[in-house]
Amino acid sequence: MKLIQYLIIGVTLLVCLVAPVMCHAGSYILSFDESSRALPQNVWEKALGFADELGVKITHEYSLIKGFTLDVPEEVLPKLKKKLADLERDYGVKGHLEEDNLVHAFQEHI
Repeated sequence: MKLIQYLIIGVTLLVCLVAPVMCHAGSYILSFDESSRALPQNVWEKALGFADELGVKITHEYSLIKGFTLDVPEEVLPKLKKKLADLERDYGVKGHLEEDNLVHAFQEHI
């Protein structure tokens, strides 16, 4: 009986250790270039739609810039990049996808 309990505990620990590595999601910022004209609402809706379609979690929508932060699993990243290329081809709107990083400001640089 104790052997089964130890086996269950061991398998549970293994799953807890391996699962986060297999499903690693990186945080990315997706923004759209609005330098030439306003971003059409349907492009914004399509971007939100394909994020949902790919199972990407939107963690924050920005109001100052037209963009949002996403948690993107590694295996989904190529599909997301292809969808962005399709948006650019179909609508002429450039989407910028970059890894979200910490930015530090130091007093001597301000």
